[in-house]
Amino acid sequence: AAPGAGPPVPPGRDMPGGTRAAVGTKTAVVARERNGRSALADAAGRGQVDAVQRLLGGGSDIDAKDEEGNTALAHAAAAGKRATFDALIAAGADRKAKNKAGSTALMLAAERGHVDLVKAILAGPADNEAKTPAGATALGLSVRGCHEPVVRVLLAASARVDTLIDERVPQIVHAAASCPEGVTAALLAKGAPVDQIDEQNRTALWHAANRGHLETVRLLLRHGAHQQLVDAQGRTPLLRAVENGHSAIGELLVGNGSDVTRKSLTGNTALMLAAKSGLASVVSVILGKGADLDARNDGGHSALMLAAHEGHAEVVGILLKAGASKGLRNKRRETAMDLAASAGHDTAASLLRP
Repeated sequence: AAPGAGPPVPPGRDMPGGTRAAVGTKTAVVARERNGRSALADAAGRGQVDAVQRLLGGGSDIDAKDEEGNTALAHAAAAGKRATFDALIAAGADRKAKNKAGSTALMLAAERGHVDLVKAILAGPADNEAKTPAGATALGLSVRGCHEPVVRVLLAASARVDTLIDERVPQIVHAAASCPEGVTAALLAKGAPVDQIDEQNRTALWHAANRGHLETVRLLLRHGAHQQLVDAQGRTPLLRAVENGHSAIGELLVGNGSDVTRKSLTGNTALMLAAKSGLASVVSVILGKGADLDARNDGGHSALMLAAHEGHAEVVGILLKAGASKGLRNKRRETAMDLAASAGHDTAASLLRP
């Protein structure tokens, strides 16, 4: 089943045998298919308007639910079948009915990105802020699917932007981590809290930097995102960006004032992590901010040692030119040259020989 426990989209166009048999007799009309759906629900999900109208005329229960609690209207909404949805609404279907997962027709249409259906539902009585037991709203479900057109329609209908998806992840955080920047932009334009955090104390900026979403990082910075907030491991967006090798984001954050002296809980600075990742341009930018060349992490490693161990000869050369010490030893008494040589990085090792 889908995350919102909506019905599966029927695979074909032809009416199943059960639907054909249903026409004309009330006993057959209420018969269920092998998959647990009524003939009415099956026809609704396939977009078969004539069949829906015949079944309703034959006495089918318009709000009957399948094994997952989905009505025929829910099947039409989940499948994006506007014509059968409209026919069911005209016949008096309950548009606010919820399935066993707590999802309404609006939620199911929003979750699957059916923007025209979302507009149609909102044109009538609809609860934009209804929540599943897990705390998800229609907007949250559309954000989770990165359905920007639906997100914008729901926001225009005054959906709240500060709620969580499944009681854990703020909408703005998920958008920054997983969606094109347009979704994040839409949320911010309606006042989403830019520094809202998830359960690991991670902000939207942290996640965008972590995933390498440069344009989203730019967007968040323009909206005043706090660059110095740390996650549960003591990592700022800058630390996470350079640790994951995102050079352009690292340079952008340093240029926008990120603290280059901040250490993670394991003692790593941005210079150390940039050196380890081989980000020569970021190393140069950080050095220009006066970073401590010979600072060491909890293992006793300096930026030079980390670059040497990974064989990043260009970074080794930059650090040496800036005055980094060759003679420092880590807690295992190894020098940068020892680390380069033991890892088989001859070019880096040659730069480090006395």
